[in-house]
Amino acid sequence: MTQHDRKSVILLVAVVVLAVVLIWPQHKVQFPKTGIPITSSDIVQTPTVFRSNLGLKFKYLPDQNGDGIPDVFISQIGPVVKLAEVHNKQTQQMTVFTKPASQDLQTAIEKQILASASNKKCLIQTENDSQRANIVRAELNSDQCPGQFMGQEPNKYFWTDLQHPTSFFFMDVQGRPFAADEHSDWTQTIQLGL
Repeated sequence: MTQHDRKSVILLVAVVVLAVVLIWPQHKVQFPKTGIPITSSDIVQTPTVFRSNLGLKFKYLPDQNGDGIPDVFISQIGPVVKLAEVHNKQTQQMTVFTKPASQDLQTAIEKQILASASNKKCLIQTENDSQRANIVRAELNSDQCPGQFMGQEPNKYFWTDLQHPTSFFFMDVQGRPFAADEHSDWTQTIQLGL
């Protein structure tokens, strides 16, 4: 047998072995049952970091109920980042606005959100050294205030960060905020300027 014949035989054997491995039915390994049920607390959940082209990031757990299947999904359309939970059909979102660095939060809300509303019918309540604000109706039956931006903390509020003065945000977090890890929710993990 020549050197060329040996190489041909080796190549033929390698092709046959590869074909058998790829075609042969796979055997499943059966692990013995221990009798100890696995609970959701046994599943280690790793937070996912969402990064936006809007200059922010935050953490969240895609699997909120611990069953190993993601139930929170994120989408971004323009300046709105939305988290949606599929089981309870709950949504939470953050809208990002820009403003001049010299403009405070109250003035930014007046100029961008309440520009078409009567200032006498809508009031801006500020707190935390004017870093958080809410829009409330001055008159009970007034429908001139923008309903999608109305509400009270902790569910609906505007906020700004003095370290990043060219942005302000509107949070619409209905229900309990989605978890980011075992100690915090996603709204507590927001980082800006990225």
